[in-house]
Amino acid sequence: MKKIAKNLTLFMLLIFLITSPSLVYARAGGGDSYSSSSSSSSYSGSGSYSGSSGNYYPGSIDYYESKGDTLFDWLSMLAVLVTFLISSLSVMNQRTSQGISTGTVRRDRYNTELPVLRALSSVQSPLLYLENTNYLSAEEYRSKDKNFSRQAFLDFIQLLFVRYQNERGRRDFRFARFYMSSELLDAVLSVSGNNQNINKVIIGECSIADIAENAGKDIIRVRFETNYDKTELSAGTGALISQSFYSSEYWTFTRNKGLLSPPPEKLQTISCPSCGSTQEPHATGQCTFCHHISKEGDFFWFVENITIKEADLRRPIMPGTGYEEGTDLPTVFQKNFHIQAEKISSQDPEFNWDSFIHFASEVFHKIQDAWTKQLPLQVRPYETDHLYTMHKYWMDAYRAENKINVMKDIKILKIEPCRAETDEFYETITVRIFAKMKDYITINGKTLQENYTPTDRIFSEYWTFMRKKGVQTGTLSTEKCPNCGAPLQINAAGICAYCDTKITTGRFSWVLSMIEQDEAYETK
Repeated sequence: MKKIAKNLTLFMLLIFLITSPSLVYARAGGGDSYSSSSSSSSYSGSGSYSGSSGNYYPGSIDYYESKGDTLFDWLSMLAVLVTFLISSLSVMNQRTSQGISTGTVRRDRYNTELPVLRALSSVQSPLLYLENTNYLSAEEYRSKDKNFSRQAFLDFIQLLFVRYQNERGRRDFRFARFYMSSELLDAVLSVSGNNQNINKVIIGECSIADIAENAGKDIIRVRFETNYDKTELSAGTGALISQSFYSSEYWTFTRNKGLLSPPPEKLQTISCPSCGSTQEPHATGQCTFCHHISKEGDFFWFVENITIKEADLRRPIMPGTGYEEGTDLPTVFQKNFHIQAEKISSQDPEFNWDSFIHFASEVFHKIQDAWTKQLPLQVRPYETDHLYTMHKYWMDAYRAENKINVMKDIKILKIEPCRAETDEFYETITVRIFAKMKDYITINGKTLQENYTPTDRIFSEYWTFMRKKGVQTGTLSTEKCPNCGAPLQINAAGICAYCDTKITTGRFSWVLSMIEQDEAYETK
């Protein structure tokens, strides 16, 4: 049976390689790198709306004219489907034979995080699973807390995640106790070694999975995908063990009902949620200024539970192969999207959807070019601090392994606006970008042949841009400082060399804050 399956797999793989228009590789947006239709003609520069002709109604802009499905496309899709099913069965059989439970934590005997994972699993948070739990969208939740900002919330909890990991390495949860359950932290401390260090924490994904309310509490569950390095002394041999990890986990935040979110400027540091003091608290988590001890979300969001879905030793960077999952999925539109889009247009009379989509396409090309050239400063003007840090980390990682992720012949097929959000502090716009390109890896200047294909790979991603509320549209440019108009020249901190002003916070214009893969994108 195994021989027949193997031969069938090879046969279907041959069909796939002959007919497939794309293979999945690493790229700036992520794709397969984190641990389809045929087109013609060329980009004309402006395009036209495919939706309503109203002034504020944003439709997609098509840069290429589709020729429709062909028998060639259907054969390719059939080959992909059969190959995927057979390969999945083979992988599941292989994992079972190795004692690995699919969809859970890899039980590697040298994985030093296993005791921590077991400790976290002992702390349960039943709130999301109680009867009468009421699930809400971000817009619905904002009607209860007018200050709630998805952007500000996600920025803050990324700071908290990094602080938690750093303090875990030092076995000293002083600041983390302001916002995290003592039961949770004490369980982690009980199994953590005395001589360890955790650094190079990189957050690949941080997104809201659920918003709910129950039992007098507001609840937000957040999904993280991260990488981090851990170094510790072996208790048995005294040898220094250094490991790099990939982790997929869910954090459950709760707070008392009726609280208003603080403004974003108060969420830029990990400080006492009662008085805002940044002084180092006592080891118990008691503020040295106001003597408050946080508990159960009495002032702000509080981490009740951490559920690890996957934690594995991170493998060296290597591109994957196979069909780009999600490209043919329908675009996920926000509920009442066009009403939300009109809000942005009505508050900013100079805002123009054609100009914005053209700006997004230019940023897309700039980032792909910088990724191939491994020039992180080239993307700095267009990205928030978090996104820039992530991209710089991966560019440096490729360079350290003498690898280059080459992306060329880049063409945007379509840009489709699908989400617009305005809160008390920020405006955000999400567009789905369809593109094709040649995408392959070189090692020491030589092309990695087993992952190379001469055909273009077609894919799509959701890109979210943000700016401060109240900012009025000037000239959207990827070549000039949005504050002083000088040629773009900024440092790693995002500060313009001419006006000495940080321009990557959305204070002056749109900046890219998030890139999400189409197969994982949801709108909450």
